[in-house]
Amino acid sequence: MTSPGASDGLDVLIVGGGPAGSATALALAHAGAAVAVVTRPHPRGPRIGETVPPAIIRPLTQLGVWDNFTADGHLAAPGTVVCWGDECPYEYDYIADPYGPSWHLDRARFDSMLIRSARRAGAQVHALGPSGTRIEHDGTCWRIPLAGRNPDVLSAPFLVDATGRAALIARRHGATRRRIDKLIALARFGAAATTEPRTLIEAFRDGWWYATVLPNAQAVTVLFTDTDLLPIGRKQHQSFWETALSHTKLVRDVMPPQTTTPIFTAPAHTAILSRCHGDTWVAVGDAARTLDPLSGQGLMAACESAVRASDAVLAAHRRTALDAYATQTATQHRTHVSSGSAHYQREHRWPSSTFWQRRTETHH
Repeated sequence: MTSPGASDGLDVLIVGGGPAGSATALALAHAGAAVAVVTRPHPRGPRIGETVPPAIIRPLTQLGVWDNFTADGHLAAPGTVVCWGDECPYEYDYIADPYGPSWHLDRARFDSMLIRSARRAGAQVHALGPSGTRIEHDGTCWRIPLAGRNPDVLSAPFLVDATGRAALIARRHGATRRRIDKLIALARFGAAATTEPRTLIEAFRDGWWYATVLPNAQAVTVLFTDTDLLPIGRKQHQSFWETALSHTKLVRDVMPPQTTTPIFTAPAHTAILSRCHGDTWVAVGDAARTLDPLSGQGLMAACESAVRASDAVLAAHRRTALDAYATQTATQHRTHVSSGSAHYQREHRWPSSTFWQRRTETHH
């Protein structure tokens, strides 16, 4: 479906090679579009987002990679154990879920599977050059410089912003990010000290914890709190993390007490763009909106948005389809925020806590 005015024979350029970008490339390539993914030469460090819900089968089946996913050694999780709103833990199980279990991911393997599948479907994959910040639209096409001794330039009439929370393209074209909270993650990866197959979630005075065992006998434990509730400094972060962990019931024994792997921080706030498309671009995944990690649906939502955005890009009446994509994205976000707010309001054990007081407010 090479478009008139497409340079290099490309229809669509995708900036960002994470799950949303890879899934968009895969969907477009399957439909016959000429597409190129431009990504960073060197990926960043460990990425949080290690659990996906049972319904992940839907977008992965639409993308044609469900069999690849199930063959990749991810761990099926029969449920979630929660200590929230009560001192006594309780369990959500997936026995009656028509989609089966949730999954604990080898995240690097998951990301690699998606980008590899996009390549096999015909998508080009390139490294962004050192001048990658000079992504420009010349009035006809988007132009992106590539890495290399003699940098080349790719161009296409349409661009997908899959740059994650940065939303680089959207923000340069007037979109703003509407945040509803200040949530931040403090995460540690290390060897697992348990074979617990379920996801563990536990509230505490200044936030909540998430922990799970991952493939290859690894584990991740994550503290979520608000940025302004953290003490300043890396050593202070570690002390805050370890002190809070020592008072937990569910998550403190997921990794050995002598674990010394680094604790790193990552933004975890919920947000949505003021607009997620223009005439020649669309934002997908975390670039379009970010979900509260409590929902465990961030990766699934990224894949779903990739499928929907791809359909809009390919539509005969593209502008109308993109408007519909934006409307659905906004509607889903309102539902997500409302549902999350209701869940936070179930926790009443720390009425004087700033973190929990903020969650009793109604978000708009």
